[in-house]
Amino acid sequence: MPFQRLIKHLEGKNLEAQELRALIEQNLKLEEQLTKKNQQYIFDLRKAMSNANLSEEKQITALAEMLPQLVETQKSGQTARQLFGTVTERVAAITHEPVEVKEVGMKEMVIDNSLLLFALLALMSVVMPMFLNGQPQGILSLIIGSISGGFAFYYLYDKIYQYDRPGADRSQKPSALKTLGISLVGMLGWSLFFIGSMFIPANINVVLQPVYTLILAVGAYLVRRYLRKKNNIGTSMFTR
Repeated sequence: MPFQRLIKHLEGKNLEAQELRALIEQNLKLEEQLTKKNQQYIFDLRKAMSNANLSEEKQITALAEMLPQLVETQKSGQTARQLFGTVTERVAAITHEPVEVKEVGMKEMVIDNSLLLFALLALMSVVMPMFLNGQPQGILSLIIGSISGGFAFYYLYDKIYQYDRPGADRSQKPSALKTLGISLVGMLGWSLFFIGSMFIPANINVVLQPVYTLILAVGAYLVRRYLRKKNNIGTSMFTR
């Protein structure tokens, strides 16, 4: 790691350099305690800070402020992204530069969630019958299930999970009991549409060959990735 080389360079230097060396060692120890997801965030953050031409001292002190918080909060399941925002937002905060955060609209989020759900449902439709007695889902069931699920998960995000975003007014987040009720309504609505679609006649709700279903699943996933990059989508029910 680049900071490990810096440790050797600082050996024998003045008190300020020795303090910096101690911070580096502390950071490295704390990083070892992070979850893989949070380690990836820190890795990406290091790269982004270097690309932003931040000095090594600035990078070290920034991480020294973040890592103790992250190690503590991850015990309750909170991720670095939830705590500090996206890597771009965090670098902007470190450099004290304003960053324009694009608000993702309902249409974009529903499409994003629906494409991911279609990929997952299509994959399950191919894989599950291999291990359990059951029939693969027809194409209309997959489409209806993914679109209704896209709306259901947007509903949950809008009513509950948007208040977990960095900087959000968490006082507006519903209580635990209300959260449970909202979640039940969202999941029940999705289930009714998805299960109801299974009663569509088989001559209309055609079951495709597994290979074609897999192709559609991969295609939906790739389209989703393309749209996320094009629309700069950083938040959804599945990426909070």
